[in-house]
Amino acid sequence: MILLTGSTGAVGLQTAKLLSSKGIRYRAMVRDVEKATAIGIENVEWVRGDFNDDKALRSALDGVERVFLLAPAVENLDQVESRFIEVAKSVGVQHIVNLSAVGAGLDVPHRFGVWHGRTEKLLLESGIGFTVIRPNFFMQNLLGMAEMVKGGGLYAPAGNGKAPFVDVRDIAAVAASCLTEPGHSGNTYEVSGPEALSYSEIAATFTRILGHDVNYIDIPLDVARESMLNLGMPKWLVDALNELNTGMKENRFAEVHDTVQRIGHITPTTLESFLLSHLTLFQ
Repeated sequence: MILLTGSTGAVGLQTAKLLSSKGIRYRAMVRDVEKATAIGIENVEWVRGDFNDDKALRSALDGVERVFLLAPAVENLDQVESRFIEVAKSVGVQHIVNLSAVGAGLDVPHRFGVWHGRTEKLLLESGIGFTVIRPNFFMQNLLGMAEMVKGGGLYAPAGNGKAPFVDVRDIAAVAASCLTEPGHSGNTYEVSGPEALSYSEIAATFTRILGHDVNYIDIPLDVARESMLNLGMPKWLVDALNELNTGMKENRFAEVHDTVQRIGHITPTTLESFLLSHLTLFQ
């Protein structure tokens, strides 16, 4: 039995849909079973669970051999995942596929990377079989910039840095392979889109597709920070996102990998294809 966590989020939902489309029976842990059932996915057993409730975790993990570990983006992420790994080991889980993050490590200059790096270390030391997936920035993040694009601007504090943005559906294809195929244990997979792009190049792609000028405006970090705080985002998350923006500005996340094609067995989604599939959002 496979258990998916984070199965109503961006990557988790696409992984759930993909497993269902392949006719694979699995279990998905959610807080609200009734709400999840309304999504209408087949071949899934929805179960109530909470990362902060060991009893509920044990119930969700009963009889499970393989797990997709995708914890929520919270300030104590490493502690949440550590507790999950302990419970999973105690009930006999054999393999954990962990959704980590680009640039993860114990000594990196961004907190999401450090938190995921700690989880990766715990998995290595746990004795449980594991596969680590480190996705780059999501193409879906660009959907949140739709209003900017409609106004002719694309604002970000990333300078001329580049990153190979990746469609979450492509990440899901890699995750599904790691959950259902042999040969992935002990591996760490960097997952990227097919091309590293700067925001200037992304803006140029918008311009070409939409038929009107979209210009990239490189804003200072403090301006971006103030804007995010004004939107009601918590301070820790704002600072964490700006650390990632700085990483992009310094080209620390610019490397392109062939993991989507090699492990996910599909052709990676290009930015143009992605934007065309969501065109109405930007018009």
